Order: sequence, then C-alpha cells, then structure tokens
Amino acid sequence: MTVHCRQVAEGEPDQEYVIAPHADDQTDAELLLAKANGAADKGWTVEWTGTASFTATKDRWGGVACVRTFWAD
Repeated sequence: MTVHCRQVAEGEPDQEYVIAPHADDQTDAELLLAKANGAADKGWTVEWTGTASFTATKDRWGGVACVRTFWAD
C-alpha cells in the first residue's frame, strides 16, 4: 500500500505526491498517524475522514486557504 497527499491552495495548481515512510518497517497506519500528529502540532486543523484518510486545513501565505488530503490505498 501507499500513502498519498493532495494539496489544494486557492489560486494554485493541485499538487499530489506519495509520502515516503519514515522507516522501512513503518505501516501506512503509523505513517498517517505521524503525519496527522505533525500537522496538528504545526497548527493545522486535522479531521479524520475514514480509517485510512484525513484532511488537514490551514490558512497560509497571508490568508490563503490550504487543504491537504492524506490517504492510504
């Protein structure tokens, strides 16, 4: 399985990329939890949308709404 992230920011093209695990034996669930906790620690609003997906939102760059969606497939 793989963990993905899609970033959407007002006026910017969507960006989608694969998130590399922090360790060879890290599971997708562990990686998702680490990314969610890291986002929350940095002031992002994190909302779990399923058992293997969440959305993080934050105003950035002078008030531009940024939404990052993470999921494992």
